[in-house]
Amino acid sequence: MVYAVAMKTIEHFERALGRPVLWRPKMIPDKPFDDSQFVRQLTIKPHAFQQANAFYTPKAVALHFGYFQASANDPGDHVPGSTVYAPMQLRAAAGSEALVARLTQAVQSTPIDSVTNSSVLYSELRYEAKQNVDKALCNATGFPAVGTNIVPAGSPLGTISEPGVANNIVLPAAGDTVTDGAAVDICFALTLPSSAADTLQGMKTVPLWKFTSTVGS
Repeated sequence: MVYAVAMKTIEHFERALGRPVLWRPKMIPDKPFDDSQFVRQLTIKPHAFQQANAFYTPKAVALHFGYFQASANDPGDHVPGSTVYAPMQLRAAAGSEALVARLTQAVQSTPIDSVTNSSVLYSELRYEAKQNVDKALCNATGFPAVGTNIVPAGSPLGTISEPGVANNIVLPAAGDTVTDGAAVDICFALTLPSSAADTLQGMKTVPLWKFTSTVGS
């Protein structure tokens, strides 16, 4: 991936520049100030050292990229073995009675294509959903300790909540005809398994979840 990004970046830069990139003068031991010859090839080392950093060395004409373990709280882009968290809220609309909601549909949205909405990535991802998880706790630290499961951990994205009181989401009645009911906090945790293939890098997918409610309390 590092090589591919570097090649494309250099390609676009050279196209804009109108000529090949000249990385540095070729070193001539007995003529240290002679810049008549230039090195055209850039060396790229994607695993040069273990640190969240990167640097360029003119003498070696090389880009050195570090490698590191992604943080559980801030994994950046979804990498194999990482989990990202997404909070949301459900509430009864103004004028509504108390409702009982359930996650009744979980599908991949359309249209589907290989890059912006990959069915391969969709099938690889796993998720867990909980209710009563405050937005501030919808993260790697807070999520495991709070809330009640709607969908169990490790479920494929197409999994819905099983019927039953334990998985129901009770939405309080609205206060009046102009005020919505109190919100119930929901937190989704999406995991890309550590066994995921490298070919999934750069892909995206768009899952769609739908909640259905009925009158009740």
